[in-house]
Amino acid sequence: MALNGADTSVSSPAASVSDKFSFVADVRLHVMGPKYRHTSIRLDFCNENCEILESTSSTKLQNADGWIKVHIGRVNSSNPEIQLAIIALQVDR
Repeated sequence: MALNGADTSVSSPAASVSDKFSFVADVRLHVMGPKYRHTSIRLDFCNENCEILESTSSTKLQNADGWIKVHIGRVNSSNPEIQLAIIALQVDR
């Protein structure tokens, strides 16, 4: 993404999930020059209408440069209405 002073996010298509499993997100990002910006990965759990019911985020990274690894640990959903998951990259100024 080429940033021009604004916040931005990009997300994956929604994927079906089951409450029988735990979820982990391991992401590698190539970051160039995001001074004074906070970058994080978010894992959203949604109902059938893609409404977010639960969400968890990685630690916010600031002043990173080059390839970095981002991890969201083992997550268990407790809401029986959750049917979908979406992973998103969030960049805030």
